[in-house]
Amino acid sequence: MSEYWLLRRLPEGAVDTLVFGLPQTWRNVDGLPGLSDAFLLAFGWQRLTEATLSQADEAVAFPLVAASMKARLAAYRYERETGGMTVNGIAILTDRDSQGLIDSMQRLLADEVIASVRFKSAAGTLIACNLALATALRSAVGVYVQGCRNKEADHAEALAELDTAQERAAYDFTAGWPSSVVTVG
Repeated sequence: MSEYWLLRRLPEGAVDTLVFGLPQTWRNVDGLPGLSDAFLLAFGWQRLTEATLSQADEAVAFPLVAASMKARLAAYRYERETGGMTVNGIAILTDRDSQGLIDSMQRLLADEVIASVRFKSAAGTLIACNLALATALRSAVGVYVQGCRNKEADHAEALAELDTAQERAAYDFTAGWPSSVVTVG
């Protein structure tokens, strides 16, 4: 759950409002140790949780929640996309480097530059890999990665259709993602 922070200052009679979303996972990260609850509260920040957004001014809350949900959705997609998958019982890394290595391995085999390769699974096991297996792995990873990106776009479109901060804050963007376990022919 995200927390949203609101600061209202009254310098020389003017009201200035600054808001931002601060997902729990972003707090107290290296380089930003001062973003603790105590620090923010001590300097006049007010905590708004998703449950108390109805008490906030909608004009303030809506862009705050919109920006926060967009960032959370992108982070969730990246986590899903690069979190690995299982293809025909083989645990596969799907981080950006591994995607490139799988693609390169398949191209070398397809171009007959090499006859076979040893592919290292996520578990660290070396697997003899021919063109058929390399093509299956490349296709499965490619379809999975693109499926994650498509689902992020679907959720972003659905979020854009919502009219209030509370609707956006309550939206579940964790549903409908592609399975990370596949079997290919």
